[in-house]
Amino acid sequence: MKTWFFPYMKKHWRGFVLAAGLSVLALLCAAGLMFTSGYLISKAALRPENILMLYVPIVAVRTFGIGRAALEYASRLSSHNTILRILSEMRTRLYRAVEPAALFIRSRYRTGDILGILADDIEHLQDIYLRTILPSIVALTIYAVWIIFLGCFDWPFALLMGLYLMILVVFFSRCFHCFGRKEKTVLYRKAVIVCIKN
Repeated sequence: MKTWFFPYMKKHWRGFVLAAGLSVLALLCAAGLMFTSGYLISKAALRPENILMLYVPIVAVRTFGIGRAALEYASRLSSHNTILRILSEMRTRLYRAVEPAALFIRSRYRTGDILGILADDIEHLQDIYLRTILPSIVALTIYAVWIIFLGCFDWPFALLMGLYLMILVVFFSRCFHCFGRKEKTVLYRKAVIVCIKN
């Protein structure tokens, strides 16, 4: 984990920050779209005297709708670009680490099986980055902004909400991690653990 996970996050931190920032902006646009569309529906139901009184909410709905779609696309483009660069570097490092011991591995195991399993492990890291790391960063950012916003009005309630969200984010995620199923490919990994240790 220390040599195959965190160094790449430190190296490509700008891409993660950009993707997380775009995701937060997309969520804010989604919230603005929901608010302005509700406001527009309620104002239109009251039959305003002039249609121009609805012009600003109409423009806001269009702006937030286009902004949400554009920011979501830019966020996914940035995150996939960063993660595919990381996976490319990981594959290069993996093959360079396994290459000196290729004859030893080939004499005991089928080379294709071992390389397939190790490359599959690197592919799983793509899901970890895309479905775990980035959403967690975005969620924690939104939670922090929300708790700070609540603290401006009532700090005891903000502390209570912070404790509740900490239980949701830390405790439950740890429980799911502990009870999660593990891959049954330990035999091949033990056979080449000497090759990829740094």
